[in-house]
Amino acid sequence: PFAQGEPPHIAPAAGADFSLYIGLGSGAITFAGIEINGRRSAGLYISGGNRNITTGAVDIDNSNSSNTIAIFINLVTGGTINFGDTDINGNNTGGAIDIHNSAAAISFASGSSIINVPSSAFIVQGGAGNITYNGTINITAGVNSLVSAVSITLRTGGTVDFTGNITSNAAAIPISVASNTAGTIRFSGSSKSLTSSTTTAVNLTNNTGSTIEFTNGGLVITTTSSTGFNATGGGTVSVQGTGNTINSGTGTALNMANTTIGASNLNFQSISASGAISGIILNATGTSGALVVTGTGSAGSGGTIQNSTTDGVVLTSTHSPTFSFMNINDSAGTASDDGMVLTNITGSLNFTSLSVSGSPHNGITFDNFNTNLTSFVMTNSTITCPAGFPCQPSGSLGNDGLLIGMRGNSVMTSGSISGCTFSGVRAVGAQIQANDSGRIGSATGGIIDSPKALNSFTIEDNTFTGNGQGIDMDISQVSSMAFQVLNNTITAKVTSPGAIPNQSSSHAINAFTAAGSDTGPASHFFVGLIDGNVIGTQGNKDSGSGIGSGIRVVVQGQNTQGNVTVSNNTIREVPNATILNFYGQNGNAMSGTNTAHFKIINNTMPAPSGSNL
Repeated sequence: PFAQGEPPHIAPAAGADFSLYIGLGSGAITFAGIEINGRRSAGLYISGGNRNITTGAVDIDNSNSSNTIAIFINLVTGGTINFGDTDINGNNTGGAIDIHNSAAAISFASGSSIINVPSSAFIVQGGAGNITYNGTINITAGVNSLVSAVSITLRTGGTVDFTGNITSNAAAIPISVASNTAGTIRFSGSSKSLTSSTTTAVNLTNNTGSTIEFTNGGLVITTTSSTGFNATGGGTVSVQGTGNTINSGTGTALNMANTTIGASNLNFQSISASGAISGIILNATGTSGALVVTGTGSAGSGGTIQNSTTDGVVLTSTHSPTFSFMNINDSAGTASDDGMVLTNITGSLNFTSLSVSGSPHNGITFDNFNTNLTSFVMTNSTITCPAGFPCQPSGSLGNDGLLIGMRGNSVMTSGSISGCTFSGVRAVGAQIQANDSGRIGSATGGIIDSPKALNSFTIEDNTFTGNGQGIDMDISQVSSMAFQVLNNTITAKVTSPGAIPNQSSSHAINAFTAAGSDTGPASHFFVGLIDGNVIGTQGNKDSGSGIGSGIRVVVQGQNTQGNVTVSNNTIREVPNATILNFYGQNGNAMSGTNTAHFKIINNTMPAPSGSNL
């Protein structure tokens, strides 16, 4: 009777279980349209069967304030269910769509909408049939705190795709995807605006075997004190497109653990948190994809992680992260807390126009153990301890601006720091270390392999001002390093008459191999070029170094093959130590065995004007 003409107008009698019920069976059913006003246990209930069902427009309103579901589909074994433009108004009392254990292919036409729903707007539980919702979901504040825009659990296959825009501004988790073992779950609308206060905005848990995708950009997450985006316990997750942002207040903005980042990456325009334990945490995210924070090309447009109570950003066993135009202002932690801690990173690591300020310990700590890195690249970035902060050279906290360590058998193919500023840190502006049998760069016969930039760690065209020490390149045990320190400007901490040593700076450039009777092979090398650097300002006392050398090079260790060239540098105002200082020694003894080779040419060293120490 509903196959043609006017759609059925259904106002169920009191006590009725369902407004419209379709039970077991097969065959085709076509509705010109469906209009339900005042549903009971469900507006439309489809239970079991293997049918091909098609409708025109569907309009379900809950004017009788019954706290029930609009469309309930349960245990359908096959077939297709194609809804036309489906509009559901919960009137703040009922749910919208609930699909349980369905094998049918289900779709909702473009133009569909869900509004005013106080319980989960779209629930999918179990099943493997494909589901496509081409409409919008709009959940507003003030409804039941248990609301979720979307909840998907226990799927065993198939694809669930939300192609329309989703807006959720309510108390509970806007998107929850949990315990799915197969299939793809996709949010492909151009706008996904998710706001919550004390609950996680996107919560993806225990989805081993499943793929979860946020595509076409427009993922905007805002929380007050809870995690913005959480993905833990398995599965493959990607966030694609542009304009994706997280601002999580005092909650962690992004937390991902034991979950694979998909090949399309986690792409965010900006990530921000203020007062969280840590702003970003990644742990064991595979090698398929990477976290990429792009910004928009201006300072801070990649977001700000500030006032973290531990480390600001913590990445462990993740692949090729990129941070652009971000601020890490991490001054709220304890003496051991860093701005960023990166451990066992694979692929490449890229920082562009990054600002790290006020970290209680190191600005950035990078530490790989038995893990290779293809490249480390930092450009146009700043690591600083502002005046008055305890991480200053004369303060009570603080360590290095940047500390890089390759330990165990780790290999870094190349590294580059260029156009950056390091200022005011208590220890070393940039310290690069290889330890154990680790290696940074490559060299043959005392010469950096060609092309040099791709086979060395190069620190070039940077500014170092007011640090405890400028640059430190060092190795220990049987590790190796090829390095270049080129065309940097290094100025020590400014002193005043009567200053004490800890108010000044040590060596501007230090290249160092540890002493010891190592058993490394003849290829255990330390090969470097220190060229074109400008150290100190003539007439500004102690501005080259107050208590150390301008350039110090030390080659020690029984089998260390050292070849270091120091050329074309200008070193000024180093009044209290040897301006150019070179040591070559065997093990712990002072006698050499021709394993230390120094080439020193064309350096300029005007007499210092005195010292304030």
